[in-house]
Amino acid sequence: MVRKRIMSVDFGHARIGLALSDESQIIASPLENLLTHGKNPADVFATFFEKLIHEKGYIIERIVVGLPLLMSGKDSSITTDARKFVDELRLKISVPIELFDERLTSVQADRLLMLADYTRKRRASLVDRVSATLLLQSWLDKRKSAI
Repeated sequence: MVRKRIMSVDFGHARIGLALSDESQIIASPLENLLTHGKNPADVFATFFEKLIHEKGYIIERIVVGLPLLMSGKDSSITTDARKFVDELRLKISVPIELFDERLTSVQADRLLMLADYTRKRRASLVDRVSATLLLQSWLDKRKSAI
């Protein structure tokens, strides 16, 4: 029996961080960042997603997109953009898409990369995919504890 995977997205205008669960939906692993190069992020992601499905043969059960709320829990301009990104994706992809609170994942990712002694430039290139991985692992752990 083929198990389905969960994918997470750390939304950004210039870079989109990605992570994917294993087939058991226990462990999150980073994928590459998507660079938008000024294009519509939803179009860039949808193109990558279709390629991933066709070339790798992955079956994605759900996409979890980080919702970048302010510490107060209120929306910011990037929160509004992330919601718009999800609305556009839902028109392009038939997989269920869920928003998940991502407060502090980027800060946590940057701290982990600093502890690993990466340069600032290298951290900048990795932080989005590490954030997506932390986001997905949090989602997987929360779902597991609810069962």
